[in-house]
Amino acid sequence: MLSWATHLCLMLIPAVVHARAGPMPKLGEANIFPFSDLTKELHHCQFWASVSPSAQANADFNMLVAPALNGAADAISLHAATYPTHYLSVSGASSSGDLQFVDGVASGSAVGKAAASWQIVPALAAGAPGALYSLRSMSTGSASGAYLSLATNSTAPCLKGDPASFDVIADKTPADPKAATWAIGEKPPAPPARVEVDAGVVTNPAVNKRWMGCHSD
Repeated sequence: MLSWATHLCLMLIPAVVHARAGPMPKLGEANIFPFSDLTKELHHCQFWASVSPSAQANADFNMLVAPALNGAADAISLHAATYPTHYLSVSGASSSGDLQFVDGVASGSAVGKAAASWQIVPALAAGAPGALYSLRSMSTGSASGAYLSLATNSTAPCLKGDPASFDVIADKTPADPKAATWAIGEKPPAPPARVEVDAGVVTNPAVNKRWMGCHSD
């Protein structure tokens, strides 16, 4: 039997709480879609991170999901399948915040590795299915905690026949949660379309109007 002093010591020992990590994206080759517009897809355009229609997809749309360069278990790093030494990083951002895929960070400093590491957090968009994620920068610099987001402004077309491309930024306070929510892997199916039948308009005279909009199994 433990003495009262032992019981007291055990009570004073702080409990160690481990946060349970949520579902993680599968490692390996993947395609990445912004939840705000699933017809578009992340790719690199001369190493700048860009989002363009999937219909224009080529090899530059293929991403590689890798363990986080900073070693965090709840994070990933993204690099281009066609240029595997180039990682999506906040360290290469332009003056307007546009992100790019930076070469050589995997063999660089700890600061550079952190800038190319993205923590997987629950999707910011309400009602998003489990296959969707939000990615938060693990940079040790000013972009720390910013979310990978689709910019609202379109840029010059990156691909031939593309009406417009959109930049990718790191945003600490995204105005549209869907723009900071991403499908990683396969594009989730679109929600079923709602079809309504106007019983007052019958194109086939053999169909009784009373049958429109209902059926029998």
